[in-house]
Amino acid sequence: MELKDQLLSIAESVTHLLPELILIASLVITLVLGLILKKNKQAILHTLAVITYLIAIVIIIQTWPKQPVALFGGMMRLDDFSAFF
Repeated sequence: MELKDQLLSIAESVTHLLPELILIASLVITLVLGLILKKNKQAILHTLAVITYLIAIVIIIQTWPKQPVALFGGMMRLDDFSAFF
């Protein structure tokens, strides 16, 4: 397998990890905003967390695999069981 094919395979695999990346970005943003905002504005953080969880759930439902998919050159596998958990 050529380098170009390997890089394309990795790029396609990263798109399947989008929900996890969204949750990590949300976590970092929520933690930073929690340090910056005053105590009486904590509802903004709760709303941000709920919205990002809902976005991640929608993306998971949209990208639910119909057939098992090998990710990162076969090092990971995305199937019904892994998508559920």
